[in-house]
Amino acid sequence: MLKVIDLKCDNFTDPVGVSFNPGFSWRMMSDGKKMYQQCRSIQIAVDDGFTDLLFDKTVDDASCINVKCDVELMPLTRYFWRVKICDNFGNKSSWSEPGSFVTALAPGGLTAPFISGESKNDSESSAGTIVRGEFTVKSGVKLAILNSSALGVYIPWLNNERVGDLALAPGWTEYASRLLYQSYDVTGLLKEGVNAAGAMVGPGWYKGNLGFKTSRCNYGDQTAFAMQLVIKYEDGTTEIVNTGDDWRSSTCPALYSEIYHGETYDARMEQPGWAVAGYDVSAWKPVEKIIVCPTILMPQDGPPVRKREVLKPKDIFKAPNGEQIIDFGQNLTGWVRLHVKGNPGDIVEFCHAEILDKEGNFYSKNLRSAKEKACYILKGEKEEVYEPLFTFYGFRYIRIDKFPGEVSADNFEAIVVHSDMLETGSFNCSHNGLNQLEQNIRWGMKGNFLDIPTDCPQRDERMGWTGDAQVFIRAAFYLHDAGNFFRKWFRDMAIAQAPSGSIPYVVPDILLVNNLKVPVEERREQGSGATGWGDAATVCPWITYIYSGDVSVLEENYPMMKAWVEYIRSRSRMGLYGWMTGISETGLRLTQKKAAT
Repeated sequence: MLKVIDLKCDNFTDPVGVSFNPGFSWRMMSDGKKMYQQCRSIQIAVDDGFTDLLFDKTVDDASCINVKCDVELMPLTRYFWRVKICDNFGNKSSWSEPGSFVTALAPGGLTAPFISGESKNDSESSAGTIVRGEFTVKSGVKLAILNSSALGVYIPWLNNERVGDLALAPGWTEYASRLLYQSYDVTGLLKEGVNAAGAMVGPGWYKGNLGFKTSRCNYGDQTAFAMQLVIKYEDGTTEIVNTGDDWRSSTCPALYSEIYHGETYDARMEQPGWAVAGYDVSAWKPVEKIIVCPTILMPQDGPPVRKREVLKPKDIFKAPNGEQIIDFGQNLTGWVRLHVKGNPGDIVEFCHAEILDKEGNFYSKNLRSAKEKACYILKGEKEEVYEPLFTFYGFRYIRIDKFPGEVSADNFEAIVVHSDMLETGSFNCSHNGLNQLEQNIRWGMKGNFLDIPTDCPQRDERMGWTGDAQVFIRAAFYLHDAGNFFRKWFRDMAIAQAPSGSIPYVVPDILLVNNLKVPVEERREQGSGATGWGDAATVCPWITYIYSGDVSVLEENYPMMKAWVEYIRSRSRMGLYGWMTGISETGLRLTQKKAAT
């Protein structure tokens, strides 16, 4: 038996919004031994019956990773593809089950204006906003792709349905140079006649408190949302619906939401039906347009952040100081889903932490300035369910500060949130200590692979430290298919690289952004260039290639890798001191004094 399985396009399964030169990958399944692929055939078509072929070629080639096909693809079009192979013994497979993909917008194609529900006077606000608009759809929709992004983080809605299941989109990138947009197939959500679309938008990494200085508005002082809905009809016509001046904005129930500090949500301010056509927006405000250069908008290239697991409380107890604490039994990254009943205006308030102190009390001093607080104000209906919109927490324990009635384990669930990567490895042995060590490593990865590889998910930091990533990347590939996760991060690293070739300590380089008093190029050189950290520029792409077999990751990142090596060469000193970059003048004098004695 010879079979082709696990078809991937750009290393995603049936993706929506891929490049115009995608790479195709697959795996071979066989019951024989010492077998390998000797030739392969690939077909690409616009129909799943493969009657209208765009590409049909057979070549003698063992490649099955990121195989490129010389075919011209159109923007926002669904294609189908399949593979069959023969092995070195002459065995032939049948055609694989077809895979599909939808291409992205043409480069620079997301030209819809970014619209904001905020003004310049709202720079200190940590509240969310809602924006919405209406449009008319004809009958006979063949394909509809919603392309959207935000300055901040956002949740898109269409006809009273949440679009997709992504969390904290569009993620964190070098926003000034690279802002990702997401593409969703919404064909089934449209209806003939008047439709309504919109989004809930929060500060996120873009506008909220961030970095060692926890300064805010590091990238901009207004959140905003952009949507470009492309509708293709059966009659061959295409219609484009964009955000625009006719959209309106309103307040969001998330009165306060910050990555470090948590969220306050007032359910009394919910507006049921706000994403339904015909909703009364007479009290809503006009939106403001925010200028964003279309060339920085790029399709989603990393695995999206999603809810991955649900944990029930392991214990509810009174601490020695009398505080009520819930233990979920596992340190995790994500949030708590709350189930509660009460009267209008009742408050549920709880804080998150990783550990207890030696007396067994709730301990949060290691969070530094991060508050990690959740506050929910009830609207007073039957059972209310709440999950945060625009933040995440690192925790094992929560301390219940306010709650209407008796606290029960049924009131709380921990939602594990991280980048959605395929699990590729597992480990189990007869030694419980080794098994626990492997689980600690696995949970450490889950907790710190949330869009970027962070150092921690709980305190006022949560940055993409290059040194941490290069130390852990080999273990990461044993546990998960992390190729797309790191490829996305490398693209931001290349942008953040200084002209000298120096690599910053964190990517995205929020440390550079925080220090606005120093010219940008000076900042790049001051806050970068240490061995161990900057080595991520060469170590991480190489390890990604070793474990994925995808040589294109080296081709794409070779300029960055070479520039880092040349930076080291330019800073090296022959003899006693070697490479002296990254050491302060005081440290250099102390080193010289010690060497002299």
